[in-house]
Amino acid sequence: MIEADPSYAVAHYFLGFSREQRGELKEAVKEFQKAVDLSGGEPSYLAGLAHAYALSGDQQKSRAICKKLQERAHTEYVSSYDIALIYAGLREKQQALQWLKRAYEEDDPNMNLLNVEPAFDDFHSDAAFMDMLQRMSLIQ
Repeated sequence: MIEADPSYAVAHYFLGFSREQRGELKEAVKEFQKAVDLSGGEPSYLAGLAHAYALSGDQQKSRAICKKLQERAHTEYVSSYDIALIYAGLREKQQALQWLKRAYEEDDPNMNLLNVEPAFDDFHSDAAFMDMLQRMSLIQ
């Protein structure tokens, strides 16, 4: 897709997650940054970038983006799921769970992927997380 249209931000965003899953964190950061730049700062793309920064060890940049998104949420829509994603990358499970609860209460459509999102794999041993998946009928 990027070959056909290098300015397609969505393709860079998903390539960022792909690179992240393969452990190519520097490349993931670059792809997320391209998505952010091409989209003019789309909140979900910023959250992906912050998540990649956290995984790569740059907590300062991750936290700065998280703070910026929380501030933006006062004047525009920012997905609570995306904030949870950042906290998952920072390995702050309780914060992530609080934001996931908020996303659940807001009927965030991203929650439909919660049981298969690799960023939350470590949460499957948490009773509150599993309860949320059950309430959403994502597991039995």
